Amino acid sequence: PRSTLFPYTTLFRSGGRIHRIVAADLALVPDETAGLLDHDPAVAARCQLLTGGWPAAVRLAGQALSHIDRGRELSAEGLDDRLRSAWRPFAEAVLADQPLRPALAVAAVVGSADASLLAAVGTTVPAAAWSELPERGVLTSAPGQRLVIAPVLAEAARAGIDPAPAASLLTAAASWWEQRGDLLEALDCHAAGERSALRGFLLRCGHRLAGQVPGERIAELVGRCEPPGPDLDGVAADAWWQAGDWESALA
Repeated sequence: PRSTLFPYTTLFRSGGRIHRIVAADLALVPDETAGLLDHDPAVAARCQLLTGGWPAAVRLAGQALSHIDRGRELSAEGLDDRLRSAWRPFAEAVLADQPLRPALAVAAVVGSADASLLAAVGTTVPAAAWSELPERGVLTSAPGQRLVIAPVLAEAARAGIDPAPAASLLTAAASWWEQRGDLLEALDCHAAGERSALRGFLLRCGHRLAGQVPGERIAELVGRCEPPGPDLDGVAADAWWQAGDWESALA
């Protein structure tokens, strides 16, 4: 049977054949999400992006937005806050009976549900059980043919890990991405992790990232690092120069 909270794999008979229905088959398309929400197109688009068309999550979003004037503008941050609040009880209910919740918590922290990455940070997952989660909508596709935990569940899953262990997980994940040569993923992990690890990464790889990452982002990350120094200033200047901002590069 299918869960009332989220789509499990479902088998049914029709025309003498057994058909298999998974989460993607039950997901709403953008037009259906927009029709259910009956709100500003930008709001509907954001909701579709975050839910992947998960019907229960879209319905909860509609309830959360029903008391807001359709013509009223919502900031992206304000919208996300309302949606996260609406989804929190739903996410907790989904995760409560999920035997792989500890692994999902790690996946939510490091930003990827790649089984190899999870193993690299010390979390081993049963291959058969893990492979079912995309069909159930718990894991969803992300750019680069990656799997990530569904955005509607991520915040509740992350809450299961304290800040200190989370920072250590991010550093380990960043190291894994760096060894694979994926510096952008490594940068994202370091940006959310410990400043000392971020500083070391920028000193090692900052010049290679110049031209791939906007100058203002590199400069902002350099500004977080302590102690500052001319080597880090050079990384920021290189990023500005690659972006064509000569004034900022020379500042």
